[in-house]
Amino acid sequence: MQCQDGCVFRRRVAPFVAAIVVCALCFMLVSCEQTAPEVQPAHHNPNESPARPSDQTAGTPSTPVEGSDNGPGSLAPDEWSSPTDGTPWPLRYISAGTPWILMWRPAAMHQCDGHELILRALGADFVWLSEQWRERTGTTWNDVTRLTLGLQPQDQGLPRPVVVAEFDSAWPWPSWWETAQSLGAAPNLYRQHDGWCFYAPPEQEGRTLVLASLEDMPDIVLQGDIAPVLQRQMQQLLRETDSDRHVTVLTVPSFLFADGRPLFRGSRESIPGLMHRLLGARLQGLSLSLHFEQYWFTELRAVPDITLPVTQYSVQFREQVEQIPQRVDRYLAGVTITDDWKKLATRLPKMAQYACDQVRMRVDHCGVQATMALPLPAAHNLILATDLALQADVVELPSLHVK
Repeated sequence: MQCQDGCVFRRRVAPFVAAIVVCALCFMLVSCEQTAPEVQPAHHNPNESPARPSDQTAGTPSTPVEGSDNGPGSLAPDEWSSPTDGTPWPLRYISAGTPWILMWRPAAMHQCDGHELILRALGADFVWLSEQWRERTGTTWNDVTRLTLGLQPQDQGLPRPVVVAEFDSAWPWPSWWETAQSLGAAPNLYRQHDGWCFYAPPEQEGRTLVLASLEDMPDIVLQGDIAPVLQRQMQQLLRETDSDRHVTVLTVPSFLFADGRPLFRGSRESIPGLMHRLLGARLQGLSLSLHFEQYWFTELRAVPDITLPVTQYSVQFREQVEQIPQRVDRYLAGVTITDDWKKLATRLPKMAQYACDQVRMRVDHCGVQATMALPLPAAHNLILATDLALQADVVELPSLHVK
């Protein structure tokens, strides 16, 4: 985590953040690594409904709803319901006004089948981050029960990250802790090490560790464990989060198109534009959550601005989802398919159609809610396929034309 030419950590965390942000394009985690993992795509029958657990909370096996009032993208009362029922995510030690927040449960996700493939698809930058985390904190991701990553914009360069890690038991103090420079006032002392500030809030009895820049840490210490004040749309979406989900991203989309643009460099430079065309310019809040257990469950919530009726946005967004399979076909016809992903490319149109058939959409008190349930192998297949697609120069997604 040496700081030079800005900060190595910020430059290496940017591809990881960019990978998660792209989830909103097609309800899927995306790898931003330039070399795809050499893993054969798993098989599944696109004519079968995804396997579902038998408990009442998760619902029962189902086929796409046809002929309902809301069309094939509707969500019937007992179908595609959440496999989890947690309380809202306990957000704390994050700076007020943070416009992008990742909420992750590493230890729980480690218990899921296939989690290695999903994390491996995040590429070499994520491997580097994992090694740095272990070296600096003396822990692994498997020790972390909850991890919150917030991004704060700054005038130039990459956004400043704030990391909050929570453990089941007291955090093991690393060897450098006692010799590191102490800042602040007792009992809220924090240490500066390798260009980062490390803070163990005394009220958490060693079960929480906060990493932040020297610029952000004094305000975080002063704020304590009081929940930060966020923008109205993010505050609204935070109340709808489920702390039992494995991954949740909460953001103000305008951040990705302005202060967050430095996250997307090189082959990722087109990602904000793709999201803008898919999600529209009049979106004020967005959340995306993923859960990998007996099946892959995804939920997206979108809050348009007050000048765009939610029902109108719902119809427009559903139209974009329904057009994704055709866009995939057109994309594949316009690129060179190399041998390393030829088998996957031939399956991609049916995979895209199957995925879109599983999307359920409705309007609720918060905005537009879309959910999707797929077999677990589909997660890796779509990660790999989207990674390879993003490496190409031509990816065409329709815009939301609003009159």
